[in-house]
Amino acid sequence: MLFNSYEFIFLFLPITLIIYFTLNRFEKEKLAKGFLILASLFFYGYFNWSYLILIVSSILINYFIGINIFNKQKNIYTTLDLFLTLDYLVILNIMIFLFLI
Repeated sequence: MLFNSYEFIFLFLPITLIIYFTLNRFEKEKLAKGFLILASLFFYGYFNWSYLILIVSSILINYFIGINIFNKQKNIYTTLDLFLTLDYLVILNIMIFLFLI
């Protein structure tokens, strides 16, 4: 699903916005944010589920490294996080390149 596709513009986006703002209207902010996270992961994984595995693993690794940056040596963990994030971008580009061939 692309941002300019009909299924995004006329289905995914309106349904997501209606559910999000309805949850916010009933003061369920945490539930609304959780729904947006799930909707974003659905959107990201809709095209190819292997991308979903890639982004979820990247989120988890960055989360745990971020905890270590806050608690321990900042320079080492910041460098590690930057290196791993760039590796994920390289892996994603390789996957896209192989998919297009």
